Amino acid sequence: MSRLPLTFVHGCRSGSTLLMQLLAQNPANHCTPTNDLALLFANVQNQWTAMEGFRAQGLESLVPRMRGAMRGLLTGFYADEFATGRAVFDKSRDWLKQIELVEEVLEQRATVIVCIRDIRDMVASLETLYRKDQITKPSRNVEQQINGQTIEDRCKQYLAKDVMLGMFISSIKDCFEKQLDDRLIIVPYHVLVTEPRETIAKIHADCGLAPFFCNPSNVENVTHENDEVHGRPFHVVRPTVDTSAVGRWQTVLPPDVAAWLDAEYPSVQQLAHGPYRSCRDGKVPHADVA
Repeated sequence: MSRLPLTFVHGCRSGSTLLMQLLAQNPANHCTPTNDLALLFANVQNQWTAMEGFRAQGLESLVPRMRGAMRGLLTGFYADEFATGRAVFDKSRDWLKQIELVEEVLEQRATVIVCIRDIRDMVASLETLYRKDQITKPSRNVEQQINGQTIEDRCKQYLAKDVMLGMFISSIKDCFEKQLDDRLIIVPYHVLVTEPRETIAKIHADCGLAPFFCNPSNVENVTHENDEVHGRPFHVVRPTVDTSAVGRWQTVLPPDVAAWLDAEYPSVQQLAHGPYRSCRDGKVPHADVA
């Protein structure tokens, strides 16, 4: 079975939308907006073992059929792209949790691009969105209002394990603990915005694709998303890559909150302030992400 040109992208307030626009400048690539194919894929696995008709037949005997059905879900979803030889970059915060399942189904090693950013800037970006458009901002339930009265309180809410940023960090931690970090391409935000052409070129090389150099001075939003669905303008990118968002937390977070975040997430900070890391390099240092 030939290897599918399928790469997964994992990010949350960490540059993944910008990365996808730069990758999409290559017409040989198909880049998705935030996609729920990963959830659909996981739900098939979660549900079929509980179905009486399958259980009555014997689950073990049906494993080859389910593997084929799940493979068909992925290959069928991108049938047009694969048929025309395009490389697919699928962005979701759920693929990182599915590495082992993907590898069993596709019978190939998974590659996941992880966009990572200073924890203070990730939190500050959410806090900035919270403060915008006060009249039309999404409603918060009573518990959220009571427990989110200060910036520090809201930071803890953003990092809870049942919301997107907290789940994003937890899935990275789990990946390292399972020693699957050699499947990862680590793209720190500061590297992406200071070396965009070099970063996109490295990703193409690491994914086994033909050389390509992006144009960071002409960034178009081609992976359109209706952010009204999300309730916030999460996926707006500037027309030019710049470094203005690096360290923006200094104008948003109080010093004590910033110091707490920096101390609470040291391994995230090590990755965020470290270099670009290729999955070809083997294990990424600091595999104790917490």
